[in-house]
Amino acid sequence: MDLSELLDNKPDNVLDVIENWRFNYHQSKFDTLANLCQVYKAQAMIELGNTEKAAQLLDSLVKKSDPYTEALALKLLAGIDFKNGRFFSSTTKIRSALELAKSNHEEELMAELQEDLAQVFDKISKPEKAIHFYRRSLSLFSKLNKISAMQKNTLALGRIYLSLERLDSALFFINQSIDLAQMKKNIPAIYEARLELANFYYICKDYANLQNILQDVEKAEDKPKEDFFKVRLHVLKGNYAMAVKSEEASLVEYEKAEALSHQGFTPFIDYYIKSNLAEAYYRKGNVHKAYELTKYLNHNSNSYSSKENKNLAQAIELNSEVNIRDREIDYLKLQNQLKEERIRRELLLRDGLRRENQLKDYTLKQEHQLHEAVTREQALQSQQLQQERALSQSLVRENDLRKATLVDERNFQTILWFGILLLAGLSLMVLFLLRKQKEKNAIILRQTKDLEFVNKEVHHRVKNNLQVISSLLDLQSNYAQDNGYQNLLMESKHRVQSMAFIHQNLYASSGLNMVDMPNYIQNLVDHLRTAYQKDGEEVKIHVDVDPIQLHMDTVVSIGMIINELVTNALKYAFYNVGGGNIQVSLKESHEKIHLGISDDGIGIPDGIDIASNSSFGYKMIRAFVQKLKGKMDLNRFQGTQVQIQFTRR
Repeated sequence: MDLSELLDNKPDNVLDVIENWRFNYHQSKFDTLANLCQVYKAQAMIELGNTEKAAQLLDSLVKKSDPYTEALALKLLAGIDFKNGRFFSSTTKIRSALELAKSNHEEELMAELQEDLAQVFDKISKPEKAIHFYRRSLSLFSKLNKISAMQKNTLALGRIYLSLERLDSALFFINQSIDLAQMKKNIPAIYEARLELANFYYICKDYANLQNILQDVEKAEDKPKEDFFKVRLHVLKGNYAMAVKSEEASLVEYEKAEALSHQGFTPFIDYYIKSNLAEAYYRKGNVHKAYELTKYLNHNSNSYSSKENKNLAQAIELNSEVNIRDREIDYLKLQNQLKEERIRRELLLRDGLRRENQLKDYTLKQEHQLHEAVTREQALQSQQLQQERALSQSLVRENDLRKATLVDERNFQTILWFGILLLAGLSLMVLFLLRKQKEKNAIILRQTKDLEFVNKEVHHRVKNNLQVISSLLDLQSNYAQDNGYQNLLMESKHRVQSMAFIHQNLYASSGLNMVDMPNYIQNLVDHLRTAYQKDGEEVKIHVDVDPIQLHMDTVVSIGMIINELVTNALKYAFYNVGGGNIQVSLKESHEKIHLGISDDGIGIPDGIDIASNSSFGYKMIRAFVQKLKGKMDLNRFQGTQVQIQFTRR
């Protein structure tokens, strides 16, 4: 308790005081208390910005201290990983600390660790898991009657439920947070929860209650004086004005918030203001302005996240006039990205028909130009034939003239000069014909380039349409209540994505309808690994593909086979194993193509026969192997090996 109070007061000599305590405990042979002092010393180092030395000190305590001290050390190490974006490592350390806390029956520490887990899952956009751990933490804090911790957890739950638009649960926890804050007479927490309640009324379009809260807060004399609280109040008033009054009235409030933001406290406040303005525009129906704002915000967010601007962003954050928690800012960023995606999809739906009509008009125009080019070519061929006939007639006349010279030598000179002039004319005619032939060749070359451009554009459009279908399937899966139905949607999404990669490859390549196999297969397996890699599993996928190109009709079958077999391996091959290897190869030998997919997992049960199994996936694999006119072999030795051989077409 004395150590906690010392850290809260933050004296300048905090490290020296803690080290003095540790030395005295060590001299007195109280090693448990000495190690505990080391944990608090590391915590002080973290708060002073010396994270690297703190991590080294904490690592030295792990597995060398009593369970409570080791659990505290792991908790602080997890916090360092969390701030540095190493979320998987943070989760692992928190779970280890949780096991130690359970073994030592430290319920308050267990509750704090459950809350830390919830923050990690909230950070990585897994709200359902975050809710699960927040509620477990809340249950433990309730048992211990920790009112302040209960208030923080209920407010966090209210925010997450509100972001998911599960409004009944959101209202329940926000009201509970207000009641708990009032019990502790925590004025800042009361107003923070009331502003969240105002957000709830805004989302529900209950503008009467929203106005009542805004008026009550505006008149209150004990409301917080911090600038960020004023910013949030102006933003809510701006949202209310945008919904009920006018855009001009709303912008007046947002300009007041901007004025507070420009007094020198972090770009994150500017991010918060503009993201809320984008949401207000979207709810008002002004989709284009909302989309432009979200693009601007994401651009700025990426700029501050870049390596060269990292120090600048940290310096601005340290000099802020208000203390904004990282997870709140990250929550706003995530929420804004979701808004941008939702707005982008709406814009795509609105512009879809227009782009389709433009594409049809462009295609018709290209066909018309092609028809005109063919007509011109036929006219040139007809003209060339007439010129050849004229040339033939000229030669006949020349022969007649030569015969005439034999008859009448007196006209020899005249006929000779006539012949010379005629030959000169014929030369000019030949030059003219050569020039026309060059023009015709240029026209044919231009037509070839136009056709190549049209073909690439078609592949680009098909790829975009498949991406839209994939996104729609992804969106639909988020609303599916049944896990089986959700899995079917996700599998369909990845099958569509495998075909989209083909058209993406065709668009990027110079060859028409020929797919670069190494690039395509690498993109496909990377996509599947990202989609199906499970937490705690370390599955490595090795790709060995010859530098060959195949026709897109063949690649569609290969891509669907790889998609099904690699997906099955990622989902089932390493169940309760912890990881392994998957090998994907494509080789060409003597006009034969050899496709191999293997893993060193638990293997396909002996009762399952791919050649006769009635599941949709195996039926599809057999259908594509038959389409390739190939042969498939299955080997269950040390995992699963599938070999498919077919002839290049």
